[in-house]
Amino acid sequence: MAIYPIARSDARGGGGFKRAQGKGRVELKCEGRFEEGKGAMMKFCIGIGDKAKHLDQPARGPVVHDFAEQSCAGLAKEEEQWDFTKAVDDSSKRFSICLRVQAPAGRA
Repeated sequence: MAIYPIARSDARGGGGFKRAQGKGRVELKCEGRFEEGKGAMMKFCIGIGDKAKHLDQPARGPVVHDFAEQSCAGLAKEEEQWDFTKAVDDSSKRFSICLRVQAPAGRA
């Protein structure tokens, strides 16, 4: 799993979290190898924040993706941007990312 800032410009430093004002996206990468012709379908949702501390942002998705075809996947363009600053716990200066994974329908 990786988080990336939403780029504000192509200039040097234009892609950092400071310039993006804490806004970014989450992407999953599968580094496993798969047998020829065997798919690696996965269905997932992503959420951020700590529900117990009321810092959570609702989960988004689901996304259905075949990691055998392409190793990286994230939310749809219209859902991908998160405001990480709203999920940060003031005392620890951290935030949580929640990933829910399940096999797509018909693949138990």
